[in-house]
Amino acid sequence: MKESTQKTFNVNVSDVQAARRNIENTIRRTELVHSSLLSDEHHADIYLKLENTQHTGSFKLRGAFNKIMS
Repeated sequence: MKESTQKTFNVNVSDVQAARRNIENTIRRTELVHSSLLSDEHHADIYLKLENTQHTGSFKLRGAFNKIMS
């Protein structure tokens, strides 16, 4: 059996709060958009977080910018 090479990261609430402070002046707040199709299909109200509306068109900006700032 092959040994796992996954790393484990311990993240707590203060880490998330610090990351938010690091990126809050650069990152756009993105809206939640209701998806009628998914909501009907799963019999629930489903909303999508459209991170593709960030400056780079990707959610990856959040993590990359936070890493640079910290």
